[in-house]
Amino acid sequence: MGCTGSKDVKAGDEIRHNTAAQTGADAKPSGNGNAAVNATSKPNSKKHKNQVASSGIDMERGQTDADVEVATAQVFGREVLASRIQMMFSCRNLINRDTFSKSDPLLVVRMNGVEAGRTEVVRDNLNPDFIKAIEIVYRFEERQLLEIDVVDVDSEYSAANVQAIDLKKQDYLGSSSVVVGEIIGSLGMTKLVPIKVPQAFQNRVKPQAPPFIRIIAMELPEQNPHLSLQFAGEDLDKKDLLGKSDPFLKISRKVYDPDSNRPDQMINRAVFQSEARKQTLNPTWSPFSISLARLCGNDTKNEILIECYDWDRTGSNDLIGAVSLTVDALISTFEENSTLDLINEKRRGHSSVAGRLRILKCERFQKPTFLDYVAGGCEIGFAVAIDLTASNKPVSNPKSLHHYAPGVFNPYMQAIISIGAVLEYYDSDQMFPMYGFGARLPWKNNEKSHCFALNFDPNENAEVKGIQGILDTYMRAVSAVVLSGPTLFSEVIQAACKRAQRPLTQARQHYDILLIITDGIIDDMDKTVLSIIECSKLPMSIIIVGVGDADFTSMNVLDSDTSRLGSKALGYVERDIVQFVPFRDFVDTDSREIDQFKFAKSLLEEIPAQVLSYFESRHINANPRRSAPEELRSPLMEEVNPEMLGHDAAPIVVNQAPAEAQPDEHLQQPPFVDFGGYGFP
Repeated sequence: MGCTGSKDVKAGDEIRHNTAAQTGADAKPSGNGNAAVNATSKPNSKKHKNQVASSGIDMERGQTDADVEVATAQVFGREVLASRIQMMFSCRNLINRDTFSKSDPLLVVRMNGVEAGRTEVVRDNLNPDFIKAIEIVYRFEERQLLEIDVVDVDSEYSAANVQAIDLKKQDYLGSSSVVVGEIIGSLGMTKLVPIKVPQAFQNRVKPQAPPFIRIIAMELPEQNPHLSLQFAGEDLDKKDLLGKSDPFLKISRKVYDPDSNRPDQMINRAVFQSEARKQTLNPTWSPFSISLARLCGNDTKNEILIECYDWDRTGSNDLIGAVSLTVDALISTFEENSTLDLINEKRRGHSSVAGRLRILKCERFQKPTFLDYVAGGCEIGFAVAIDLTASNKPVSNPKSLHHYAPGVFNPYMQAIISIGAVLEYYDSDQMFPMYGFGARLPWKNNEKSHCFALNFDPNENAEVKGIQGILDTYMRAVSAVVLSGPTLFSEVIQAACKRAQRPLTQARQHYDILLIITDGIIDDMDKTVLSIIECSKLPMSIIIVGVGDADFTSMNVLDSDTSRLGSKALGYVERDIVQFVPFRDFVDTDSREIDQFKFAKSLLEEIPAQVLSYFESRHINANPRRSAPEELRSPLMEEVNPEMLGHDAAPIVVNQAPAEAQPDEHLQQPPFVDFGGYGFP
C-alpha cells in the first residue's frame, strides 16, 4: 500500500470479519438424472459425520473444497442439481486512502455470511481488474447473498498469502452486496453493483464517477455429464421350465445407508432398470442415457453393480447373473469390444458364469444445465394465488391467518417473501400475476369468485410490480373482500395454465411457477387433478403451501413423488410438476418465525429438474449465453449511467393498508412500516 493515509473510520464502517473457511452450499437430492454439482452443509448428525469420515472424505478439508462437499452428498446416493460457477471482479473509481500513492485493493467475498474467497492484491490501482476468480456453487432454490468488502492492503503484507492477511489491520474502502440470482438473471450474467463508501470518506467520491464493482459470472464446463448406453446379453442361462428366460437388467450403486446405526453400512441403490425381453437368451435391450451423477456420483472410479434377472409375473424374479465394475472399466470394456461375464455363485455345474454381457454403446456427452437455459434467456415467471376463504378468519381477528401488524409477518406474507426473494430476479420485467380465490367481491354485488385479479384490475390484468408490489396488493385486498368459500383450486390453476400457453419457441423460452397458499382442504379434487394433468404438458410447475393447522394429508396426493398423479378415468400427468409443503413444518415453535432457507429449498429444489425435463421432452435446447450490454463489457468503464449500477440487496417495506380499505383505495399511498428487509424481526 506504500504510505498509508488516514485511518479515521467511523463506527459501523469497520471491515466485517468471518473466520470460517470458505464453503459452497447444502447438498440436495434431485428427482431425475439431470444433475450437475452442488453442496455445502456438513451432515447434520453424528451418525452421518461418522459415515462420511469412514468414506475417506476429509471433513475439515470438506469445508473449503467444493468437490469434497459434493462428495459428502454423493456418498449418501443423492444427486445434486446445481452449477459450479466462477465470479470475476473489476472495480472502478475506488477512493484513495494513501497519501503518496494509490490504494492497493483486495476483495474479500462472502456468501451467506461465510467467506468464499479472496482476490489477489493489485498494487497502486483505483480501477483494478482482478485476475483471481472466486468459485461458488450456484443453487436456484436459495437466496444466495454475496457480500464484498474492498480493503486497502498495507505494504508489509505485500508478500503474504492473501488468506493470511489480517483484515483488521487494513484500511476499509467500502462494501457491496448483491444476490447471486440477480447476477445470473442479468444479461451476460454481468452486473454492476455500487460500492458503499465509509461515511468519513464520502467527500472523496466523485458524483459523476461513483465507485462500483463489475461482477461477471461464468459456469464451469462439464457440469452435466451423461453416458449413453446400450447392452446385449449372450448365451444367458435358461430359467423357465416351459420356455426361455425373460431377461432384464438392473444397475445399482453402493451408497451409505442413512438409516443405519453403523457408520460403515452400505446398501445398493438402484439407478436404472431396463425393460424385460420375452423368451430369449440373447436379448438386446433398448438404449438409454443416464447422468454420471446418478450412475456413480460423478466419480467414474466408483463401482456399479449390473444384475441380470429373469422376469416373473409374480414378482419373484430369478437372478441370472451379475457383474461389479467401475464406470472406467465399463468404458474400457466397450472400447476393447470385450464382453463381461455374468456371475452367479449359486449356479449348478462347474462354472459360475451364467452368460455374457456385451456393451453395444457407451458414449459420454453433455446435457444442458438449468443455468444454461437461464443464461440463454429463458424467463422464469412467477405467479401467486391467495386463499381468501372464511376458514382463515377475518383479518381483524388476531387469530386470523391473514392478520398482520407492524413488525409481524403473517404466514402468507412469510411464504411470499421467502419464495419471491429467490424467484424475482429471473423475470426481466418483474411483473407478477396475483390471484385471489374463495371470496365474495363487494363491488360485484358480493358475487363469489374462485379466481380474480387481486389488484382489482377491471380488465383482469393481474400483474403487479415486484415482490413489494405483491405484498402491497395482498394487504390492500385482504381487507377489501368478504372471506367466503369453498376452497377450489381448479380455476386459478386454469388461469396460470392459460398464461403458460403463450408462444414458446427455441428462440423465445419461458417457464412459469405458480405459488398457491391455502389454509384448507381442496373441495374440487377431481377438477384440480384434471387441471394439473393439462398443466403437466406445459412449461410450468405448481408449488403449494398449506398454512394453519388443517389436516393436509390429501394434499400429498397432488405431490406425486412416488407415483403418477391421475387415474384411468381422469388420465395421468405427463410429468411431476407439483410440490406441497405444510408451512408449520418450518416454523420455530418459540419465535413463530419460519426457517426461510429450508422452506424455500423444500419448495423450489425440484424446479430445475422440472425445467430440464420439460425442455428435453420438447427437444428445445438451451440458447447461447446472452451478451452483456456493450457499455458493461468496456475495459475502461469508468463513467457509467448511475441507473446501470442497480442497488444493494433491497429491503422489503411493508405498507400497512387501512383496516377498512375499499377496492378503489389501492391507488392511494398509505403510510408504511419498514420491517427491516427480507428477514423477520
